[in-house]
Amino acid sequence: MAKSVCAVPATTCSPPAAALPQSEDSREGVLLSAGSHTHSSETPAFTEELAVYALGGRSQRQRTSLPAPCPGSQMLEPLQKRADKQVKEHGVSSSCPSSLAPNDGAPEGGHIISDYKRLLVLGADVDAMLGKGLLFTDAFTWNLTSDDSRSWLHSQQLQLKIGVKDQLPPEGPSPQPSCLGACGTMRSLRCLSSEALAAHAPVALQSLDCVAHNLYPLLFKASYLLEQVDLVQALLVRWPLEEFRLGALLGPGTDHPEDLRDRPCRPCLEACVRGLRGHVLRAEGRTHLRLADLTGLRDVQEPRCRCGRTLGRWGRTELLARACLELQAEPRVAGSPTVEVLADLFVTEGNFEAVVRALRQAGTAPLRLLCPSFRADSLRPAQLLQVLRLAGPGALRRLEVVHNVRLHAGHVEQLLAQVRFPRLTALTLPAKAFDAPPLAQGSGPHDEDSHLAAIARALSQMTQLTELSVAFSTLTGKVQQLLGPLQTPLRTLDLANCALNYADMAFLASCPHAAHLEVLDLSGHDLVSLYPSTFFRLLSRAAPSLRALTLEECGIGDQHVNRLVLGLSPCLQLQELRLLGNPLSARALRSLFAALCELPGLRCIEFPVPKDCYPEGATYPQDQLAMSKFDQQKYEEVAGELRAMLLRAGRDDIQASTPLFGTFDPNIQERSQELGAFLLQSFKSALEKFSRALEQME
Repeated sequence: MAKSVCAVPATTCSPPAAALPQSEDSREGVLLSAGSHTHSSETPAFTEELAVYALGGRSQRQRTSLPAPCPGSQMLEPLQKRADKQVKEHGVSSSCPSSLAPNDGAPEGGHIISDYKRLLVLGADVDAMLGKGLLFTDAFTWNLTSDDSRSWLHSQQLQLKIGVKDQLPPEGPSPQPSCLGACGTMRSLRCLSSEALAAHAPVALQSLDCVAHNLYPLLFKASYLLEQVDLVQALLVRWPLEEFRLGALLGPGTDHPEDLRDRPCRPCLEACVRGLRGHVLRAEGRTHLRLADLTGLRDVQEPRCRCGRTLGRWGRTELLARACLELQAEPRVAGSPTVEVLADLFVTEGNFEAVVRALRQAGTAPLRLLCPSFRADSLRPAQLLQVLRLAGPGALRRLEVVHNVRLHAGHVEQLLAQVRFPRLTALTLPAKAFDAPPLAQGSGPHDEDSHLAAIARALSQMTQLTELSVAFSTLTGKVQQLLGPLQTPLRTLDLANCALNYADMAFLASCPHAAHLEVLDLSGHDLVSLYPSTFFRLLSRAAPSLRALTLEECGIGDQHVNRLVLGLSPCLQLQELRLLGNPLSARALRSLFAALCELPGLRCIEFPVPKDCYPEGATYPQDQLAMSKFDQQKYEEVAGELRAMLLRAGRDDIQASTPLFGTFDPNIQERSQELGAFLLQSFKSALEKFSRALEQME
């Protein structure tokens, strides 16, 4: 613990005096009282200790003199007004049972905290006080030994909706008090106090040296919620703990149940990085911070940050890279420690140079960039290889190589041979990554099996690999060769549009992976018509664990619905089912939905536009132009009927939709302009090659 000094003094304070020398680990929290008190019995002394520990602090027994009033003295009046307002709005009774009588040994010298009601709002741990049978008000200590006393106090807390668990709220509608977050969950009194302090940013900035070390995480979350950018930066500059884990700090906790991880607020995140930069420059070797984990944020379609300005994964990558480069130019104190920074990197052509330069100097820089998750797009194979070598592949857990990275089997073999990924758990490769390389001039056909065998050997050495996505690669007859050598069973497998044949399906149905699959995508295969027995055997084996199943453009028609229902009925853990692009009529969809209501875990259904809504003679699979030409009014009628079926069955927890053009991808959304430009450039290059080939032929 570190020293404890006054951050929120009460209205009555004794004259300033020099503080006692204090050890680095004596700090428990922020003092709420700076009055001088004497004690005539042990009980009042303990009660005062509860008072000054309201936000964590030390009691009068732990000091003989008081520090000078700190800049937080202006805070008490607005907090008391807030308390009085909340008490008035939520009807807390001013009367109490006769058994709540004052003790003779009350502390002297002024009030500790103005009264019980303000104590609730200011942040005292009233539950702990009730457990001890003690409570204090202006100058009294109440004995809470009788049942009616406890019952009365609990009822008051219920009216304030603060700190009481396992109790029923009062009857009748009432406005939601400030202690309830946006999600309607209970926030602790420490949380309310932290938000009150963060709301007065100038006062808080002057008082940070007075704040207990163990309150920094809660004060950071309150500052992030209120988007107090200067306070967020200052907290990082002074961060007293060994670790700063952004995802954990913003996630739900005991004091503050609200989840802020889906708020990638640009101003706050920029303040975090500036704070880290200031921390290592200010510390000069004295920093306690060893790890800054900036992972755990969720990029969503409609973020809830108040400013409306978000910073996606690509932007966070560039921001960190620039900060590392700026620090490399700063003079550094000899022997000063390095802070390791964990970040989910997203690298494209646009930020490639900055990221490579930042990673290249990681060993000597004040901030050492580490990468548990890496996503690459719009890179050449040589660039991908270079940046992965620098990114610390030994610590890499997730690798996504997507869209515009043009790889073939030769590239993948070279990548896995030259860069080892011993801790990799998830691997995503782009389209055609397992296709044979183009023929070299003057040579015969490449041995495709040799490339695949080398890739399979490399994958088998990844003993923690449980997620594999190789969609849109031609794997006809090769699935056993690829998946057979794997050391661990897969939980996620994406084989969409891989041109699987009967042998591939037979292997999947009988292999060890089947019984462990949680996420399975077999889109683009005519499963129910061509391989019904093997497909339903696979579904049966996966049923106990399967959570998400995608069967888009699989030729599932009305005649297949009954068998599909039978196959899905054992999948009691199924949460997501995607069936877009299948030729199902409105009647078949009604039958399917009636059966899906029986799956207790189901939460999401993506269903196709009924074929009744398309012109007669429409063919499947459809291109995007044909897919969008349907009777919108008729579709809305059918979709309304299907949702009404869910409601009648009591399944309003199921979201049913038809996202014709795919679901939201925050990474594509963030870099859409760059990716579009890359595609245009690729198309231009292809046209030039085609033109040169025509000229040679002529």
